Amino acid sequence: QVVRLWSAESCNKLEKYRLPDKAAPLVDFDFDATKIVGVSRTRLYIWKRSWSRDFFGSCEGLFRNGLCMSYADPQAVIGCEDGSVHVYDMYSRKTSNIVKMHRYSISCVSFDDEHLLVTGSSHGSISISDLSSDQRVTTLHTDDAAGIRTLCHSSRSHILFTGSSSGYVSCWDLRKRGRLWESRVSPSSIYSVHHLRGDASILAVGGIDGVLRIVDQKNGEVLSRWMAAAEAESRVEAVKLNDDDRIELMRSRVPIFCLSVGMQKIVTVHGDRGIRLWKF
Repeated sequence: QVVRLWSAESCNKLEKYRLPDKAAPLVDFDFDATKIVGVSRTRLYIWKRSWSRDFFGSCEGLFRNGLCMSYADPQAVIGCEDGSVHVYDMYSRKTSNIVKMHRYSISCVSFDDEHLLVTGSSHGSISISDLSSDQRVTTLHTDDAAGIRTLCHSSRSHILFTGSSSGYVSCWDLRKRGRLWESRVSPSSIYSVHHLRGDASILAVGGIDGVLRIVDQKNGEVLSRWMAAAEAESRVEAVKLNDDDRIELMRSRVPIFCLSVGMQKIVTVHGDRGIRLWKF
């Protein structure tokens, strides 16, 4: 029922925003310097980032069974269980478009300021639509029937990275509508992939096994694997794993639900409600 923002420098809590009483939990959210946008199964929330922490808007009944979201001013897009994406204008507070992207539920969505919409489905397909032109939906089919759990696409880039529930990471060329490489980097589900905007060298990968993997963007090779050792107060030592280390025998692993890459640092959020800052 609460959205908290933390400093990646000091690891201190900066701001806290509450949902209304009896509101359903958020399933996804994002933020920038001026606002926070979040979505529950049936409602979109917008908070102003100010001392008053006011609601800018809260709208219900625009969609059903929302599962994920993304936004680029002035529009927010919500991926739904029926395979559709609802495009919502955050300032007029109206739905401007509904695009059918998949036959199955949408598991992840990306939307940039060039109005390129990219979605992944629970049955392994990836769909692309340019909302600034004809809105024709193009589908990229994978060899893996497992669902697409996460994707990473930067504005003004033609490269897309995806992670699947069977442990595969794939790289796609959106101009050619084809896959450049695919690599199984984990024996279990991938929950999050991300890279620093403008960087074409490394990709950070996290998932259910709790191991942070650094992957080469050019070929999918795993460059290094990291996990957290036992905690000492608030500090956690990072351990670099060898190729022959048996991850399944290590007990201190906590699933990585999501991650974000910054300058010489990676922030991970874990299944034990912990937030960890990795400095490289």
